[in-house]
Amino acid sequence: MNKKTVKVDINDILFIERRKEYIHIITGEKAFVTRISISEISDQLPKEKFLRIHRSFIAAIDKINAFSASSVEIGGNSIPIGRSYREIAHQVLKL
Repeated sequence: MNKKTVKVDINDILFIERRKEYIHIITGEKAFVTRISISEISDQLPKEKFLRIHRSFIAAIDKINAFSASSVEIGGNSIPIGRSYREIAHQVLKL
């Protein structure tokens, strides 16, 4: 496998999804895969721009198009809000 380091502008990130031992960084153009943990990447992202909404998802707050009590919509993708993240998500999103 040909590994390389890719610079991703945080302003381009729509959301981040954990899938088993990998995370997928989804932008409007591409998806990037890495083995860093979702907790590690969450610690590196600015808290005012990103919100952990599920044990497997981090959402870019300004990219959220719509939301309900149980999910957010970003770029045509419906992402669940986890039970243990619901209260903080509702506070930030003003549900």
